[in-house]
Amino acid sequence: MPYIGKSMSANAKRAHDQGLMPISSFGRKQLDQCGFKYSVAFFRWLCKKKYIKSNGLHHTGAAPRMTKFYSPGTIGSFARQANLPALYAMYRGKMSADEVLESLGVRYYSVECAAGILGMKQVGTVVCDVVYYDGFFISQ
Repeated sequence: MPYIGKSMSANAKRAHDQGLMPISSFGRKQLDQCGFKYSVAFFRWLCKKKYIKSNGLHHTGAAPRMTKFYSPGTIGSFARQANLPALYAMYRGKMSADEVLESLGVRYYSVECAAGILGMKQVGTVVCDVVYYDGFFISQ
């Protein structure tokens, strides 16, 4: 694998050139530019818990290790779409994940429906586990 000096692979350099950065490169200024108005520590917690997904994995360092890279665009989308106050309550230990789901009105059901409705060729009914949230049922 081609390496640039002792700091990163050629693929990691390309990722940097495309605006992707490792978590350690995101400070207050970069997060503000993404529209993320919470603390850097909270951002890192969200990444560690995989609420914010990385956009790539690249070799970095003198002793090559795999480093996750994140996109400012992905972080901005997450900041606009996620329920950050609820996640922040979890981060601060004020609510559990189950309490957050309950407060949002998330419910779990098992429903029985005709197999044909689901596009199955079998005859009869099947039982599906679904999530009810915001007026919608989502199949798992």
